Amino acid sequence: MALAAPAAPVDTLMPGSTRRRVWQAPAVRSHSLLTLTLTKLYLAPGGPPPKPEAVTAIQDGANLDDAFGPLAVAVDLLAVRRVKLDLTANSLTIEYDPTRGRPGGSGVVGRAPRAEAVIAFADHATADDVYTKLWRRLGERFELKTHGVATDGTARRPVAVMAGVLAVTAVLALLSVVVSNLSDPPELLAPFAALDWRVVCGLGGAALAGLQVWLYRRLSSPPTALELVARS
Repeated sequence: MALAAPAAPVDTLMPGSTRRRVWQAPAVRSHSLLTLTLTKLYLAPGGPPPKPEAVTAIQDGANLDDAFGPLAVAVDLLAVRRVKLDLTANSLTIEYDPTRGRPGGSGVVGRAPRAEAVIAFADHATADDVYTKLWRRLGERFELKTHGVATDGTARRPVAVMAGVLAVTAVLALLSVVVSNLSDPPELLAPFAALDWRVVCGLGGAALAGLQVWLYRRLSSPPTALELVARS
C-alpha cells in the first residue's frame, strides 16, 4: 500500500481525538486495512497486514487518499443507505451511492445507484466495534432494525400446538373416565375403555413440557442481524 509523508489531513478527526481509529488484518479478513473518519470510511484491498509505520502515519493524520492509494474504496457516509451487521457471520454490509461526491453524481440518496461494500471480520468483537463506531458517525438519520428476534407471530404456532395437545388430553381423559363408569358402553365408545386417564394425562403433560421448551427457545433466541436503515 502506497504511503505519502503526513500532510494536511483531507478529513478531520473526532473532536478531542488525536489519533484515527484503524482496523487491520488479520482482525479484518476481507481487507488489509480500514479507517473511519467523520465523513468517510476507507477500505484498502485485501492482502497482508500493512507495515506498522503506514498504520501509525494514518492514525496520526496522513492524507488518506494518498495513503490508501487508487485501489482503495472510500465510502462517503452521507451516501450510505443501509448498514447490516450479520451477527453469525461477523460481517458488515454497507449499501451506498457510489456516485455521490463525484462529478455528475446525483447526490440524492433516494434516486442514486447502489453499491455494496462487504467487510468480513475474524471475530465478533472487531465487527461490533466497527459497527458501533460507524453507527455513531451516521447519527440519528438512521433507525435500527433487528432480524431473527421473537415476535407475536413467532409464538403463534407453538401456542396453537400446545392448545391442541391440551384439548386432546382433556377429551381422552374425560372419555376414559366416563366409559370406565358405564356398565354397557356404546360400541362407538368401547375403544376408550382401555384407556387409563392417569396414563393419558401423563403423556399429555410430557408432550406439553416438550412444547414449552420449544416455545422458550423460539422466544429467547437472539437476533441474527442488526440493520441500520436511512429514515425516509
